[in-house]
Amino acid sequence: MPRQRSAIAIAIAIVVAHVIADACGVDFLPRSHYNDALWRPLSRHHASFAAAPGVVLPGAFAGMRTPMSTAPLDVVRETYQRLVGVRDTGDADAGTLVEAVAAAIAAARLASPDAAARDELDLVALKVRLRALERDIADEGWANLAKAFETFLARSLTPEMASEARGWLARCLHMAGDRASAAKIYLDELARPATVFSTESLTLSLQMLYRWNGTDTGLLDDVEAFFDTPSHAVFAVTLLTNPVPNEEVGEVAGSATAEALGRARRVYRDRIASRAITVLEARRDLFRGPDGDHLAALLMRAALYRGDAEAALRYHERLSPSSALRGDPDVRWEHAAALSVAGRLGEARGELQRILDDPSLKGTAVQRTAARGVVGLSMQLGDNVEALRAAFLRAPGDDRPMDEVQAEQLAQGRFAARWLIPVPEGWAWSIDLPYLLDVWMSDAELDRARREWPASLLALPSAAGAWNAPRLTVGQEIDYARAVRRARATRFAEAAVLYERAGNAVRAARMRRAATAFARASAPGASAADRISYAQLLADQPERLLFHDRLYSGYQRLILATSYGCWSPPCPPVQVEAALSAMPPEVRRAYVRRERRLRDRQEERWQAVQVLLPVVDADRGTDDGRAAARLALECLGRITTERFGREAEVAALQRRLRTWLRTHPA
Repeated sequence: MPRQRSAIAIAIAIVVAHVIADACGVDFLPRSHYNDALWRPLSRHHASFAAAPGVVLPGAFAGMRTPMSTAPLDVVRETYQRLVGVRDTGDADAGTLVEAVAAAIAAARLASPDAAARDELDLVALKVRLRALERDIADEGWANLAKAFETFLARSLTPEMASEARGWLARCLHMAGDRASAAKIYLDELARPATVFSTESLTLSLQMLYRWNGTDTGLLDDVEAFFDTPSHAVFAVTLLTNPVPNEEVGEVAGSATAEALGRARRVYRDRIASRAITVLEARRDLFRGPDGDHLAALLMRAALYRGDAEAALRYHERLSPSSALRGDPDVRWEHAAALSVAGRLGEARGELQRILDDPSLKGTAVQRTAARGVVGLSMQLGDNVEALRAAFLRAPGDDRPMDEVQAEQLAQGRFAARWLIPVPEGWAWSIDLPYLLDVWMSDAELDRARREWPASLLALPSAAGAWNAPRLTVGQEIDYARAVRRARATRFAEAAVLYERAGNAVRAARMRRAATAFARASAPGASAADRISYAQLLADQPERLLFHDRLYSGYQRLILATSYGCWSPPCPPVQVEAALSAMPPEVRRAYVRRERRLRDRQEERWQAVQVLLPVVDADRGTDDGRAAARLALECLGRITTERFGREAEVAALQRRLRTWLRTHPA
């Protein structure tokens, strides 16, 4: 048992490692609606093929019940448990214990056991042979042992023993090199209404055979072997067409151009999808009657995976009008995604809106993804207020301990759909929400949302905010964003009122101090000292006056398309290029322009420099002029240009101010 637990722990560690590598694709791509990686089928994983609800058959595995007497069957159990390490084996070697188990089984058979006991004795004997193969103390082959398990299953009368035997048969087939047959056994066991295995153990077994995505070339090679039943074929094609934004282009990951990445993705997806479609069309006979709709749905999924929207829409039309699959959440998403890729944006948004507003899908992955789609399509259609509503309606994050979230996601097979960090949904994955609040929407649009949205929506808990930010309602979140914007427009008194409504008394008080200093500095005939005092206030409050601290404190580079992915400089050019290249040229220019404006307006020290430069330019060498020049130089020197930009301009201003100070000594 310790060895078994260790193996499971290693398997989980490997899976989690793949999760972290696989799950950072679409979710971290700014404005993902412009990238074709979003408009792909939703990922489905092994656990989604389990029967619901399943029943775990009672009783321990063969030979593993606690011995309660000296009866022959209990002697077998005690000896077998020593063999597998459940009890201290002392100095006895494995060969001796194998012989002891065989002798105990022979004695138990002489005691005229009932049918259940005979099944247990036969299964223990087969498991001893399997242990012997694992310990390399026998030369019997795995294929022969698989036949022995099949013989046992043909005569077994005990459901729990038959269920366990199927699991061991799959193990033998796997070891004999027949992964497809082993996987089909695990699949059938997952789909059974009753089994001795947990969903987690069967899911892990399937993952060890075939990973959850099409990058596993073994599944691509074995796909035809799954076309013996419709359910097996659905499993194989579904896994093949699970999107994998990162790994699918591993061979060109270091490429310097977004075009190379895009080309590699298209080639990869076309190879996978073409294989799936070819096999599906060749085996149409497998999908007869009601199963014909499953064929159409699989073809639709494969076509969308390849990016062929028109073919996906044609396959959708093959679904019978009364088909239950038309209401399947995945099929609904695929239909909307195909409409979007085909350029039918209004129809696509309508389909996604119905998913977003469907109460039966509340909190599901398909609804969260539909919300992202509604956000993107609304932005493209110019309806930013609706885009913001959809962004807020995304499911909130999970505040439970990380290990608890990981355990649940692993058990449910959802681990590859989201990075295993329990942060609010609006933190890094819902990156359109902070962008809309702080960059993309106009002040008038933000004011209109606050004014026109119903109280029920404004009272919902907000999914925006950094991981350590206090939770606000939607209405408070909008007020906070409006307050930041008012401050950047030097309307500090209005900002103070909005901050109070948003529950931030500290920032409200800071705004009042700024309002007083700005009023003095901007009054007719204001003195240089008043302007320097206001600039000093700005310089002394980095990220406290003009920066939106709630939305992206510490990771704004993930949000901005022009610096995508830059945790630390220098930013890999291919990431920025990939984030921008999918956008139409006019949209790309708008993003660059708005993000440049944001950087300028939120940088307190840069704004302080803008206040100080006129003071320096108007001065003829007074103490006030020198104080303004020195403060401006200090501000410029403390601006991180690798994040802020304007490197050449900052350097030129520094040279100019140093020259001015040299020519205007005290």
